Amino acid sequence: MKDSSELLRAYVQDGSQPAFTELVQRHFDLVYSAALRQLGGDDHRAHDAAQLVFTDLARKAGSLQNHPALSGWLYTATYFAVRKLMRAERRRRSRELAAHAMQDSSQQSGTPFDWERLRPHLDTAMQDLRTRDREAVLLRFFEQRPFAEIGAHLGISENAAAMSVGRSLEKLRRALARRGVRSSASALALALADHAVAAAPAGLGASVAGASLAEAGTIVSGGASALGLLQLMTTAKLTLGIAGLCGALALGTGIYFTARIRSENAAARST
Repeated sequence: MKDSSELLRAYVQDGSQPAFTELVQRHFDLVYSAALRQLGGDDHRAHDAAQLVFTDLARKAGSLQNHPALSGWLYTATYFAVRKLMRAERRRRSRELAAHAMQDSSQQSGTPFDWERLRPHLDTAMQDLRTRDREAVLLRFFEQRPFAEIGAHLGISENAAAMSVGRSLEKLRRALARRGVRSSASALALALADHAVAAAPAGLGASVAGASLAEAGTIVSGGASALGLLQLMTTAKLTLGIAGLCGALALGTGIYFTARIRSENAAARST
């Protein structure tokens, strides 16, 4: 009977499918049993793992034909194949969670999550999250960003972003549960999407922006022009602003001419 190395060489050199089939049958029980243990007895996924292992063997047959212990390579390959399946399963579940969480509110109307109960605890619970988790929640549920944009912001792929959002949402749910606010992740996502960001009164943002720029301009170094600052002021402050500006100009002018006169007098005395 040919050993595994001979069968593998026959497949590599002659393209012998019977040799490869015999090789698979010889080692299938080893691979399948290892995968079955690691996957908690899930025979379907163990079959998928074995398929991955032997597909990989066929691709790498050329470099493995002289391997001293093919069973060792197969055993290790099984471990990594199982991990690959588990990662794929986690990604799938994260995508399903995120998709379910963002369903239309009419489909979630029966979900028991009271916003008034959540609202007082949300921001303190958000502070329990690590920075990256908090950013993932903010981008997805507060800013309604798609996973592709979230991935670009976090420096990861779109699929990884979906997984990250799912994990971060679950962490937030647990943080809220510790405060007595309990519900499903999907209900939490819906509540955040519907209520976390409310529309401010019209014009308030522009008013705050103007006041902020005006204050920043006076604190930093007067970098904004006098005209720019005056335009940012409200009508109520316009007169005071002009008076202050004129006073500053007058004071500056007086200081300048005083210094100039003193300089000229000193020069006259020296001659």
